[in-house]
Amino acid sequence: DGKYVIADSSNHRVQLCPGNGAACSTVVGYSGEAGSGDMALNSPWGVAVTADGKYVIADTGNHRVQLCLGDTAERPEPGPEWAECTTVAGTGLGGKGNAQLNHPLAVAATADGKYVIADSVNQRVQLCPGGGADCTTISSAESPSAVAILFRGASRDQAVDALRNVAPASLASAFSRTFESKGLEA
Repeated sequence: DGKYVIADSSNHRVQLCPGNGAACSTVVGYSGEAGSGDMALNSPWGVAVTADGKYVIADTGNHRVQLCLGDTAERPEPGPEWAECTTVAGTGLGGKGNAQLNHPLAVAATADGKYVIADSVNQRVQLCPGGGADCTTISSAESPSAVAILFRGASRDQAVDALRNVAPASLASAFSRTFESKGLEA
């Protein structure tokens, strides 16, 4: 529908922008204030939108990934008061355990409800089932900063080319290896 969702890291919020020059609205977080509560963010770097319109946010400073209700018919006016978020990956404390993240920078949602996360300080890309369960390392990469999901019908070369447009060559190479060895699909 022409709208954009933007992770506004310095202001600790996610913005929904209409794309027609009109003002953006804060849909998750509180403008200018970092926090660690359910609806607060601390330097979010990445955001994705699920097929059902929910926001998946790499809450970098809180070492977690949040799943938040989106701009739905039940909630016609976006705003932080209705953001209702839950932590789907990470514990809130930086670490390298299977259930921990350390400065996640990017996230993508798979069609089956899992999350692919660029876990930057841990130099890995994680596949997480959600709900705080242990994640699986699907690739190692030096400071990964972007992730992408291969859509059914796209070729390996199309996926790697798309990723190279937003990520360093080392991550595109890691994604290529992961695609070949794990057979990931969206």
